[in-house]
Amino acid sequence: MRKVPGHTLFSFNVKTGEIKPVKLVREASIGLDGNPVFKEKITVEKDCYYEQALNLKNFIKRLKRRGLIERVKE
Repeated sequence: MRKVPGHTLFSFNVKTGEIKPVKLVREASIGLDGNPVFKEKITVEKDCYYEQALNLKNFIKRLKRRGLIERVKE
């Protein structure tokens, strides 16, 4: 998945209903030209749905649109 500037990657656990932002691990290596090359990785958890959104409110809208949740418990 390509990173969209300004968006945050969120995860939604389908079984527990937990929504949280994902922590990225940034790895660095040296490219062929001698300059550093950075890659960001995440640890994928079981039963989780991942998507990028501007904020938490928009992420919840996307979950509703996809039919993963009907309403949010507040």
